[in-house]
Order: sequence, then C-alpha cells, then structure tokens
Amino acid sequence: MKYLISQIGSPNTSFDDYFSYISSLQEVLPKHIYDFASGYHNYELNSNHTLHDAWLNQVKIQEVSKGERGQQRSLNITIELLNAYHDKIITFQYKNVYEYDFSSVTSPDKKVAHGDLLIHEFSYEKPYIIHYIAFSNGNKFRIAFEDMDLVYTDIN
Repeated sequence: MKYLISQIGSPNTSFDDYFSYISSLQEVLPKHIYDFASGYHNYELNSNHTLHDAWLNQVKIQEVSKGERGQQRSLNITIELLNAYHDKIITFQYKNVYEYDFSSVTSPDKKVAHGDLLIHEFSYEKPYIIHYIAFSNGNKFRIAFEDMDLVYTDIN
C-alpha cells in the first residue's frame, strides 16, 4: 500500500516505483499473478482491462471444508466488479486467504455505497500475496492470499 494507494488525491500519481517493486517480485509471485500485477494496461485509464472506475457488484466469503468431518478449513474470497466501460465483469477469486480487512466509511447520505474503484496494488509479505483496493468513497479492501484466479466475462 506504499506505492499507489498512498498517492490517492495526488495530481501526480507515479507508477514508476510501483512497477519497479513489482518487477522485483517476478521470482516469488506465481506467473499469472505477476503478469496481471505487472501489466500496465491493467492500470491505464483508457484500457478495457483497467480496474479504475470499476464498480463493485459483490463480495463473497466462502469457508471451504475438507476432511472426514469438515474439520480442515480454508477461506476463499470472490470479488466481482463491473468494469468502467460496463461491458465486462471482472472476477477475482482469492484462494487460501490468510487474512482480510474491509474498511467502510459509507454514510446514509451517499448515493453510492463504495463508489468507483480508484486504484489497486499488489505486494508480497512472505508467504502471502496482498491485494489492496481503494474506492472513491474511502472504502478499502486488503486481502492476503496464497493464490488468485482472474476471470473476464463479456456482457452482451
């Protein structure tokens, strides 16, 4: 959260330090996560793959059980977003979630619960990958996980 999220509100947001940091993680991140986190088009304002200005559709928290009595438990979180162009659903499926934090500052006078997604960033704190997401209404998500799937689904 020290690269992009900390620059919210700054007129001169710089991605250089963030992409240098992500580049340093190439050997520790799974390839599919590194490819997404390091893909500049996933942050560009005019890209169909950007998360910027996406709207939150839903969050699903699932406790998965295994074992004879279901005693082995793990946590998965799914976040579904409507992209800024309203022509794709972007679904993040976080697997083996270690911890998560959803902070909300929504008030009754706001017409939108979360607002637009402003910025997101990844970091690595051994052994977990962390995805930070910040919305225009001040809401923030932090998810620490072992693996992640990402699915783009066309609408129409």
